[in-house]
Amino acid sequence: MKLNAKKIVILMIVVILVSTLEKYLIMTGVFLLLYLAYKNHKENNQIISEQTEQLEVIDNNELDQFRALYDITKKKEDVKYQTMREMDIRQFQGRKDVTVDEVVEYMINKSQYIGLEKRSYQMQRITQVCNLTEDDMKEVFHRIWGKCKINEDVEGLKIANYFDDNVRKLDKEFEEWQRKYAIEESQLKEIGKHDESYMKKFYYEKWLKEKGYIK
Repeated sequence: MKLNAKKIVILMIVVILVSTLEKYLIMTGVFLLLYLAYKNHKENNQIISEQTEQLEVIDNNELDQFRALYDITKKKEDVKYQTMREMDIRQFQGRKDVTVDEVVEYMINKSQYIGLEKRSYQMQRITQVCNLTEDDMKEVFHRIWGKCKINEDVEGLKIANYFDDNVRKLDKEFEEWQRKYAIEESQLKEIGKHDESYMKKFYYEKWLKEKGYIK
């Protein structure tokens, strides 16, 4: 019995030691895992910090200047393509016999008040649809200098349109006066006859039809 008691005591001591050792190992493992997690987190933060420091610092003023420059460039491109798209090219489309004189007259009659920038886009458009070249347009530019506005003149265009409308109104009244006093048809045609330059300026649509450029 004494031997059995000793065995029991020894067994209990072993169990207690094993239990204590197990708890110690578990706690040690937990602490080790916590340490490794903390170390990994610290290293990641250090890497992120280093990468952040290496990022290029953007100057907001430079960014604003870039955006402003982009907006200006885009606006100019929009104006260019809108001007070229809206231009009346019927007089020049597909022709091989367009002259510099003809374009000069067109610019003075139709584009005198739109400003230098838009007028240059129109000249570029003309070279795309007929026989004239950029060198021809340089000659046009030289010859209309001082006869067309450098900057856009909205009020000047309104006055010019008002004048043109009154010229056509007077022409119509004159024709009615001729009919009223029964002037012979041959005389009527002779009196009311206008040269080609006059027709292009005041009766452009009619002139286009007479030349066969439109139906």
